[in-house]
Amino acid sequence: MDFRDRLRKAMNDNSLNSRELSKRCGLSEASISRYLLGQMEPKVDAIKKMADALHVDPVWLMGIDKEETRWDYSMKVGSMALLLENMTPSEQDQVDKYIKFLISLRGGNDA
Repeated sequence: MDFRDRLRKAMNDNSLNSRELSKRCGLSEASISRYLLGQMEPKVDAIKKMADALHVDPVWLMGIDKEETRWDYSMKVGSMALLLENMTPSEQDQVDKYIKFLISLRGGNDA
């Protein structure tokens, strides 16, 4: 499932429409509608607001399954570079989103 599918599922699970989610998270109803249609990708701060309002993990909402993002921390830098080179563009995008999310948790900028 991608972001918009997970957003729709979380909204359904919470019995919320775009207007109600907008009120809960402080984002415009138009933005939420664009996210649901796949016309716009949310920034990390918007994902965190929606995840909080929907009571879901923001990483899950981004379309990333935690099992898919576990890293062997003893892996050497060269091995990690090789791993990234062999990922599909979609997988690379997921890694990029996850790294940006982790940076945001530490108070960093949305690189």
